[in-house]
Amino acid sequence: MEVRKERGSVISVFGKRAKIKLVRGMACEGCPGSGLCNMLSKRYMMLEAENPVGASPGQQVVVSLQAENELKASFIIYLIPTISLLIGGILGYYLKIGGNSDSSAAQVGDMLILTKPLGTGVIATAIKGNLASQEAIEKLINIAASLNAKPSEIMRGFDVHACTDVTGFGLGGHLLEMARASKKEIEIWAKEVPVIPEVWEYASMGLIPAGSYANKHFCASLVDVSSSVSELTLDILFDAQTSGGLIIVLSEKDASSCLAKLQAEGIKEASIIGKVVNNHNKGKLRII
Repeated sequence: MEVRKERGSVISVFGKRAKIKLVRGMACEGCPGSGLCNMLSKRYMMLEAENPVGASPGQQVVVSLQAENELKASFIIYLIPTISLLIGGILGYYLKIGGNSDSSAAQVGDMLILTKPLGTGVIATAIKGNLASQEAIEKLINIAASLNAKPSEIMRGFDVHACTDVTGFGLGGHLLEMARASKKEIEIWAKEVPVIPEVWEYASMGLIPAGSYANKHFCASLVDVSSSVSELTLDILFDAQTSGGLIIVLSEKDASSCLAKLQAEGIKEASIIGKVVNNHNKGKLRII
């Protein structure tokens, strides 16, 4: 098994383990999955590791990283969704979604339903740092391998005005794309957005994919953020997703019924997360 060594500094010590700060750019070098992705930005990331030498806070140390963890992240992020896309493409050929369900026909007053929780990018990054729990890994696999065929079929029973999936641009990026295409102002209710529970802890440690930062910065000029929304929440809203859920946009009178149907069919984490609030000649996103 390939082992890489990286330099870092000890931040804190607890028992026989230590929390260590690594420079992300260094942690990427030599990664066997680096030809496929650049998941980590050149910012700092935190790792938790065994402390057999009894290092103290402030000391410089060398940390051994197992390549298996990075390959595992690449497998989850690329192979499973690729298989899902192939299966979904075949299903999509036979399951044609009727109505005007593209991303450019959102109407003022429409509600937004998200069918999967956010955070797959953050968990994949935690796997690379050997920090993800087995429970979090299993959640990531289940979410990434879950197709959107069932919610697509359910939404056919309603008058859906617009729809898109959440992938590499993150929830915020895809909603801004919809707002611009529809020439509307869309409002996200941050506290209503479903998030994989472990993601809050991992994101607070700095385990954010580079693509998520890029999403947030690229969209910044057309996004208004309430002062009540934390930077951590904003990072998660723009987290680059793999095999993310659908954003279903439909009238307020249909939204509750559609949500109830989704949840009754096993899509338990589907949630109403916002609303189309105004016309806007350029398209705008508001996060409150």
